[in-house]
Amino acid sequence: MHKVNYYHSELLNQAKAHGLDLERLRKRYGLPFVIKLFKYIKKESLLKKPKIDPIFPERFLADKILISDYIVELEDSGFPMKTWVEDFIDEDTGEIVGIQRFVFKPLKTH
Repeated sequence: MHKVNYYHSELLNQAKAHGLDLERLRKRYGLPFVIKLFKYIKKESLLKKPKIDPIFPERFLADKILISDYIVELEDSGFPMKTWVEDFIDEDTGEIVGIQRFVFKPLKTH
């Protein structure tokens, strides 16, 4: 497990100031990923018209984590999310298939 240095501590404090509780994510996915996630969302939130696509931990596929479970974990940690279902027609079967889509909402600036 990675140790929290001064820089990481400052970023975690900034996350708390934004209403985020990253401890559970940190335990599950590791400090490097949580820091990367927060820095990415913080940087993208500063854009005029942000559309912040999700990022996933490297071990996401290896651990077979369900996307819906990951989204719930992010929302429980305080990340503002926009989720919706897009319907598509499966070209092979002709059935309508719903695909869950999501993006991060920008962090509120203080």
